[in-house]
Formats: sequence, structure tokens, C-alpha cells
Amino acid sequence: MSSPPSHSARKRKKSRNHQSKSFNRIFDEPPPSIFPSGEEILKLLVVLTIATFVAVICHYAFRFLGRKPTSFCDTSAEDAVNFVSDTCRPCPVHGLCSNGKFVCIHGYKKVGKRCVEDAQVYQMANKFSYWLKNQVCGAYASTLCGQTGSVWFEKVELLQMLDEYKQKEKYDLKDEAFILMKKMAIETLETSLETRTSPDRIHKEFKCPHYLAELHKPFACTLWQLVYKHMRSVLCVSVILVSIFIFSLKVWQERYLSSRAEHLYEQICEIMEEKSIAMEGDPWVVFSWLRDDLLLPKERKNRRLWKKVEDLIRGDSRIDEYPKLIKGEPKVVLEWQVGGGSLSSKKKSKAEEANKIKIPHFQQGQKTPINENLMN
Repeated sequence: MSSPPSHSARKRKKSRNHQSKSFNRIFDEPPPSIFPSGEEILKLLVVLTIATFVAVICHYAFRFLGRKPTSFCDTSAEDAVNFVSDTCRPCPVHGLCSNGKFVCIHGYKKVGKRCVEDAQVYQMANKFSYWLKNQVCGAYASTLCGQTGSVWFEKVELLQMLDEYKQKEKYDLKDEAFILMKKMAIETLETSLETRTSPDRIHKEFKCPHYLAELHKPFACTLWQLVYKHMRSVLCVSVILVSIFIFSLKVWQERYLSSRAEHLYEQICEIMEEKSIAMEGDPWVVFSWLRDDLLLPKERKNRRLWKKVEDLIRGDSRIDEYPKLIKGEPKVVLEWQVGGGSLSSKKKSKAEEANKIKIPHFQQGQKTPINENLMN
């Protein structure tokens, strides 16, 4: 027979049975009381809604109670930057505050709760500044051109110049606005002109920079200084230009005289040919009479022109030149030595064209006016 199990064996068996029951209990269905019921869920939603509503109300309440006051502190524009207060709003920059309200100083206009620069005042201040700069630079430019003028201007002098300019141009400006414009104009000048403290260390003085003064010099002064600075070069260039002009003028005059002399020579040849063909009167022509007839009155004073004509005629073998006594005075005459058949081709073509045009208008055997003149 088997012996009964020992006490330790019974204890291990009992422990394994307990663990098996615990493992099976995990996979069993949960009890019904673990999840809330529908009524409990509804109560939870109501509580959350009320809590949210209370939080929102508290947020806006604290925000309303902690906001800054809307009234402005009674302080000037100079103290507004560094002024801090929990009971009122600081006065805007460039503003004057009183009794919780603010107004902007001259030169600035109110835009919302700020003071912004007035465009009209700014434009007038720039105009005054530009005018002052032109006056200062113009005076300095006068000294550079050897004229009398000032170089350094005190601030008081500039302000007086603006007062005179306002009266001259008749600007309708209020005193407070004009004072602000002058202040802004002087501040603008300080950025564009040279400044220094007067020897007495009381006034501030202004001077135009040298490069700006050079731009304000008159054109005549600038041109004269440029010529004086480069005098040698200008003289050399002037001599060259004058020489070229004189040479070109002489060449042009010589070409004109040669062309005019050739034209007169052709006219004389035509006259001599026509006279030789017509065979009327004397076959010669007085040379001086041709000169007075062909030359213009202003050309008769130019001896070179007629000298060129004489040279051309003396070089023509068809023209004979000899002295002749006419009415008791010695004259030089010209005579065409070639016969009537030597008429130039130009003359011949003109005569033939005239004959072709006129001959059909007459009957055969009838003499034309041209033939009658030639026969006579």
C-alpha cells in the first residue's frame, strides 16, 4: 500500500489550486458596478459646464478690472516719454494733456490717440531749408568767383533771413506754426551744412560745403576759371582752330574764284561765238566792256577774279587779243578766230532743235525767221 502524502506536498497542491482560481477570476465578466450609469454621466456634464462658465466669467472680470485707464495724465509733451502712472494713460509724444484729454502741438495733428507730423508743415519747413541752403551756398560761391560775400552764417542771421523771406513771399502762417517751421528748417540744415560754434561760444554758425558751393557758381564764372586754369591748352587749341579756319576759308575762296572765273570764261566764249556766227557789226568786242557787263558790282573790286578770266582767255587759241584805238582811246579787244562752222555742239543742238520745232509751221521754200536773221 502507498503511503499517504506528506504535509509539504499537500501545501504545494493547495497553493497551485489557489493560483488557478485567481487566473480564472481575471477573465471572468466584470461586475456591473464598475461603469457609471447614465444619470451619473449627465450629472458630470452639468458640473463641467458650470465650471467652464464660471472660469470664463472670472477671466473677463479680472481683465476688465485690470485694464489701463482711458484718461490721460496732465503732463507736457517733454515729460510724456518718461512718465509712468497706474492711474492714467501717459500723454502722447508731441501732445499736451489736460483734464484727461490731449491736444497735439503745432506741426502735428491728432490721429487716433497719437500725434503725427503734419505734412503741410513738413513741406514748408523743407522749402525754407532748401531756400536757406541756396542762400548760404550762393554767398560762398560768390567769394569763390572773386566777389564779396559771407562764408559763415550765424543761426540768428538765418532766422532773420527766414523772417524777411516770409514777408517777401507773403506767406499766411501763424506765429506758432512759423516758429516750428524755422526750428525744423534749422535742424535740417544741421544735417546738410557744416557747423561750428562761434568764437564767443554763444552762437552756432553754418557754412556750405565746398563741393556744394562749386555747384552754385554761375556758368560764366565756372567757364572763366576753367579757361584760366588750362590757359596754355586753350591757347594752343585756339591757334590750331583759327589756323584751320583761315586755311579752309582760303581754300573755299580759291575754289569759288576758280569756279566763277570758268563760268565767266564760258560766257565770253559764247558771246564771241554768237557774234562770229551772226556776222553783224564789228567782229571784235572790247574786253573791258565784257568785264563791266558780266561782273557784279561787288565782283569788280576783286582783281584776282578778272585776272583768272584773263589767264583763261589768253590760254585759248581761238580768241585773239590785240589793242585797238576806239573813239580816240586805246582799248584791248577780243576777236573770235574760228569760222562760223565752229559753233559748239551745245549751240548746234539748240539751233537744230529750234529749227525742227519752227520749220513745220512754214510752207516749203518759205524763209523762216531764223534763216532770215542768219542771212542778214
